[in-house]
Amino acid sequence: MFRFLKQKVPGLLLLLHLLSMSLAFHTKYNIAFQFSKQIHRKNSFSPLFANFEDDSYEGERDWRSFRASLVSNERKQAKSSLPSQLSSTCSSIEEYEVISDQFIMDEYESITSKPKSQSWIYDAGQNIEPGSLLLHNPNPRNDGNDSSYRFSLNQQWLHKSIILILEHDENDPTTKSTGIILNRPTDLILQESKNDKCNQDDFDKCEHSDNVTCEKKDEDGWNVFFGGEEFGLHSSLDPKFYCLHSLETQEAMEVSDEIISGIYFCSLQDARKLQSSGFATYTDFWVFSGFQSWDQSDLKADVQNGVWHVVATDCNLVQKGKRILSSAPLERSKKNSMDRVWSIFMRLIGQHVHPCNGSLLCDRILQKWELDYLEFDVAPDFILKESTTSHFDNGKKLRVGDMIQSKAELHETFMADPQFYKSTILILQDDDEMTVGAMLNLPSSFNVELFGKGEESFIFDEDVVTLPLRYGGQLGAPIYGDKGCSEVDPLFSFHNSQALRDMNIGEPIGDDHNGIWKCSFEEISDALREGYCFIEDVAIVNGISIWYKEQLDDGSLISDLDGKYNIVSHANAEKVWKELSSLEPLNANNLDKTFEIVQKAWGIGDCRERSVNRASDLDYVQGEIFRHWCRFHLLGSIQ
Repeated sequence: MFRFLKQKVPGLLLLLHLLSMSLAFHTKYNIAFQFSKQIHRKNSFSPLFANFEDDSYEGERDWRSFRASLVSNERKQAKSSLPSQLSSTCSSIEEYEVISDQFIMDEYESITSKPKSQSWIYDAGQNIEPGSLLLHNPNPRNDGNDSSYRFSLNQQWLHKSIILILEHDENDPTTKSTGIILNRPTDLILQESKNDKCNQDDFDKCEHSDNVTCEKKDEDGWNVFFGGEEFGLHSSLDPKFYCLHSLETQEAMEVSDEIISGIYFCSLQDARKLQSSGFATYTDFWVFSGFQSWDQSDLKADVQNGVWHVVATDCNLVQKGKRILSSAPLERSKKNSMDRVWSIFMRLIGQHVHPCNGSLLCDRILQKWELDYLEFDVAPDFILKESTTSHFDNGKKLRVGDMIQSKAELHETFMADPQFYKSTILILQDDDEMTVGAMLNLPSSFNVELFGKGEESFIFDEDVVTLPLRYGGQLGAPIYGDKGCSEVDPLFSFHNSQALRDMNIGEPIGDDHNGIWKCSFEEISDALREGYCFIEDVAIVNGISIWYKEQLDDGSLISDLDGKYNIVSHANAEKVWKELSSLEPLNANNLDKTFEIVQKAWGIGDCRERSVNRASDLDYVQGEIFRHWCRFHLLGSIQ
């Protein structure tokens, strides 16, 4: 059994998936979390789904060292005919002394335990294979796509990341390429406990009550790294844990598989057995939660576009990077060990990255993400899953037809999905399987032309009016580059007009007959033409957002909406609707005005008192992410 402990000084971690494990994490919330995973074995070697009793992979030698010697000899010959300053890109360890930045050599030598001639690293071009390292290039070639900002907008954890490839099969292009991020340490420690109750001899403090709090004197435990978004610490699914190590004892080799020479892969369950039996210590293992995966074609395209550098190296440099990551406290407000290791590896392959405005913004976004997702003041969500009678702070139960808005104090949690930053959402469906909603606060660059009247038009005037086609969500919504809406697109017409309600035009969304109604596009068009309503009363929305629900052991249901949104009162919903009615089709000239409307509508809807101590830097960073997302996804521009 494990209990959760916040790490004060990051140690070393590891993690692999769990094989039929039952773990109890003890926090002050006294919540037990059960793992029971059935892992399907593959015929071919797969570290993530490995048969650790299969010897088919044993005996395969890592031939990269031979290839490295060929690369080294070739570059030695080239070096003799080049000026010394151009030979700084040579990649044999013997030639690293020509690197102009002596600081990097000092960094390298401070973590090495072997002579330089026994270690090697080189840029492998586009040759991806298990054991390769992927180094993110923050300034890739820009051919008009979103390469420069993609990771800062949607996958911040990949910015300046180092990824170890575990699975990549050129002979089967249909299989996914899989890897784990090496340079994302957390301060989370999972600690062993022989029984559910605290032992006064082992712990400084032990409070035997409904909520047990235990702090152990010896903080040995399984220090966890963030390995990726899939089955990671913040995944909506149960996390999976993976371990890397360099043990070559018979006991360790029997339960492990080799990734590269000197780096082995095993389950956390087997790592625990080795540790408890005295064949290993906690620090012998590198524990990860989660992984990253790509379609092979997508990964190859990214490599060709310069998003990733593919690197071949030996186990020594990988282990040295681990030592750096575990040697310093997590001080994420300044240049830290994660960026340091990435910089060393980049320079060792001759890549001296010069910061630009775009990459500096991405650095700030990454630093904010690290503070939010790699530091744990309380146990993580996968431990704290618990049922509540209401998942909304104002105590209301969510109903179809409700308008909800993202919470003020938690809007940084939308960093991984910027479209929901300060969002206003209309709930269209809510059942045991899912919640469906349409966003109301984002206009797309598309417009709808109708005959109608505005509130200030003369009673007999009839003009062609233009409404923005609002972006309702990722499912079915038009984005930049689409030619328009198809018949199968989820296109909705809403009105908030008392006159149309009195005429029974459309039908209410949910049980509130005085709320927002839905109707057909033809009904809206006819009502505007006849002057029964004004353009401010209607909204045309394309696309929906879906939040799936998960049933807990006690039968209660949770979803990603829980704890992140407030239900807007009916009175405030009227004001929010009116404010959003001033939205126009999005273009490069009205971006700032649109953001002001979104901000104002969000401020109206959240009637609770906002903290005056909110960090302006946090709001600025999140606002910039949101702006870049809108520019790219709604306008097709990253400028």
